[in-house]
Amino acid sequence: TGKENIIVIGDSFTRGSLADNNATYPHLLDRWSPDTAFHNYGTVRYGTDQELLVYRDVADEQDHKMVIVGYYFGNDMFDNVQSSPRRPQFAINNGSLIQTQSPTNETQSPTKEGGGILTGRYGQPFQDYLRANTRTYRFIAPKLATSIRVLTGEKRERTTPLSGAELAEQRRLTKHLLSAISSQAEQHDARVLIVGIPIRGEVNPSNPRRYSPEDAEKYADVQREMIRNVSADSSHVEYLNLKPQLVDEHERGNQVYGTTNFHMNEYGYRITAQVIYRHLLGDGVIQSDGDVNLSREYDVERTSCPN
Repeated sequence: TGKENIIVIGDSFTRGSLADNNATYPHLLDRWSPDTAFHNYGTVRYGTDQELLVYRDVADEQDHKMVIVGYYFGNDMFDNVQSSPRRPQFAINNGSLIQTQSPTNETQSPTKEGGGILTGRYGQPFQDYLRANTRTYRFIAPKLATSIRVLTGEKRERTTPLSGAELAEQRRLTKHLLSAISSQAEQHDARVLIVGIPIRGEVNPSNPRRYSPEDAEKYADVQREMIRNVSADSSHVEYLNLKPQLVDEHERGNQVYGTTNFHMNEYGYRITAQVIYRHLLGDGVIQSDGDVNLSREYDVERTSCPN
């Protein structure tokens, strides 16, 4: 809704995993801001690299005054350096960001030998056939692999190095990607708001996932410093830290993340929306509406978003 536009990019937290469509934070912001339309381009498993390409694709489609980047400290920086045919690849050359690979359709790419959940003389060819000729396998395989790890007690390999050259490369590349989003936004006279989404263990130390609370805080703080540097380099980039409000909610006995899932629950997304809403109000990006109720529950059948 609204005549003015704000573009929202991010991963599954922005897409709203664990929440109905009417409970995601971009949807709530749209409901609370009748003069401004929030366009949600959040996509599961996306990193800053893919979000940059999304923004480049949609930036010319609508005149917009702001780009909100939902940045998750748990894996966004790690995802940006991953190699996969379905992901773009970026590199730094003489201090400049360059794209070295465009994403391709997985079914048109050779499968990695020995990859997947089926092995053996007959299992691997059968798996390759399913992967190449069905959509069902690509949907079920990751879920089945996760279930097998849980049932067998297998510990998932740590996905994020916490020190050394790999961490430095993650940070360096991600800083350039965020700066590229900033430069693209500046060309459209748009401001950038980077919303830092904390890792569950930072908010609820008694129920971490994949990281210890100490590792989670250490890894996230490295990224917070990097984002503050991006913000310091540009007058039209701001950083919004969600952690203090989410920690406060948790300490008051309110659950904001899933019990077994590392995503937020619907209450967590509502708090996220409230923090962003108040920030945008304070900056004059949106106007206050006396009819807005930040605690109101919305009917699943109703939507303010077009189509």
